[in-house]
Amino acid sequence: MCRATGCSDDLDVVGKFTEALKQRIGEDRFRMWFRHGIQFAWEPATDSEPAIIIVEVAGQFALERLQKNFASQLRGAATQAGGLNTQLNLRLGEIPKTQPVDLDFDDQSRSEESNIQSRRSDRPRRSGRSNGRKAKKPSSSINLTQTSFIDEDSVDAVPADDNDIRANGQDAQSKTATSFGQSNQTWASMTMRSFVPSACNKMAHAAATLVCNTPNAASPLFVYGPTGCGKTHILSAIADHFRREHRLRRVVHLTAETFANDFIASLRTGITGFRKRYRDADALIIDDVHFLASKKATVREFQYTLEALSKRGCPVILSGNSNPVDIPNIPEELAGRMACGLACSMQSLDENVRRSLLGRWNNERCKYPILEEDVSEIASRVTGDGRVLSGIVNTVRLLGEMYGRCPSVAEVGEMAGELLRVSNGPTTLTAIEAAVCEEFGLVREEIQSRSSTRRIQEPRMLAMFLARELTGSTFTEISSHFGVKSHSTAITAQKRVSQWIDENHVIGRGRVATDTASALKRIRTKLAAG
Repeated sequence: MCRATGCSDDLDVVGKFTEALKQRIGEDRFRMWFRHGIQFAWEPATDSEPAIIIVEVAGQFALERLQKNFASQLRGAATQAGGLNTQLNLRLGEIPKTQPVDLDFDDQSRSEESNIQSRRSDRPRRSGRSNGRKAKKPSSSINLTQTSFIDEDSVDAVPADDNDIRANGQDAQSKTATSFGQSNQTWASMTMRSFVPSACNKMAHAAATLVCNTPNAASPLFVYGPTGCGKTHILSAIADHFRREHRLRRVVHLTAETFANDFIASLRTGITGFRKRYRDADALIIDDVHFLASKKATVREFQYTLEALSKRGCPVILSGNSNPVDIPNIPEELAGRMACGLACSMQSLDENVRRSLLGRWNNERCKYPILEEDVSEIASRVTGDGRVLSGIVNTVRLLGEMYGRCPSVAEVGEMAGELLRVSNGPTTLTAIEAAVCEEFGLVREEIQSRSSTRRIQEPRMLAMFLARELTGSTFTEISSHFGVKSHSTAITAQKRVSQWIDENHVIGRGRVATDTASALKRIRTKLAAG
């Protein structure tokens, strides 16, 4: 195990830990509880074990008091100093005979400590308890894991030097890339360099580039869109740029759920530390703001936090599932505050982005990657959710490990067929109309006309068949949308297309001619891919 004096990196982590702890509990309480009889140590991560910050306490009484009064603050400081995966081990043990970490106490601090101890000694001592209760046998070692407490300190402080940047960025990325079950898209790997700009996200990408170059150019920046479209990637990339390029010391990057949990915890432990943590930040970046809807007290505190940061000119970056003024149960004043900077929409990933991400992850994660043409075919069939793409790549990796070769598209479809058939959302009549027009080379005015030519009538009947199958529309609604006189026409289309499938009937003319079953398959794939 590397002790606090083992190497310069260890000293740096322990130093960050002590400074973070001071900020959370205050200088006076730190001197009172951590000045004597306590040693900090750092145990780096291995291939099988996470990094651990160890706090060794000389006495059982002190161990129990630290566990009771400072558990969450210790864990939060460990997370800030060593990263999100760092664990804390608070245990009873003899202090090693090594040079203690220099905590930089000056003469004034020593004098203040003496005064505190003097005041404590002047107080009358309480009589010992004699209520007859049996003493509870304490545990000699308490392991405080990351999930033991409310996640109130997922606050990323900028590393002090380039070595720390590499430790928190490249190392974390390489560890995640080698993990079989995880996506490689952790916060550490979500940078502007790894973001794939396209038509579906061009406005958000341009806004992120602007904010990266000039942090307070458009504050608050609010990006919104459906799940899996890259909102978290945008926010993480901005946070990474703020730390690396602008050297901002306190970039607070967390989810709205963590903010709410931290606020609730602060109501028990004191609101002052909470407000200092967020309102003194150099930049505030919060994901999934819609989570705060209907939480009146948390929303009010969040609004005051935004106002405080705005007065200081600090950049604020937010994300949600819809435009801030459209988030239900959010006060108009807060919605206006979030929308007063720049609001940018993002769409589900288009085929260009899907192909790029699938190709990249396929080569990075898979020992037996699928062929490039297979990547394109899967990209055309899969939905525009980045998380679904990650799941498909993991399926490809599993199949490669099973067969010892590159899996085929058919094998991937057999294993991950549900993922390939997932739709982005409810299919609309307009979407079906557009897909049929694209398949048969028609325009909207033609398919909605009353033309009875075979070139137009058969694709129209195919569209009405799909509309009845994929939407909840009535026959009357379907007939009205496609410009036919009576709902009986839609009913006839249902029967006629079913016969065409059985008879392998060919629809269309010339280069767009195809059998009914194949046409339906391609159109369904287009609708599923968005």
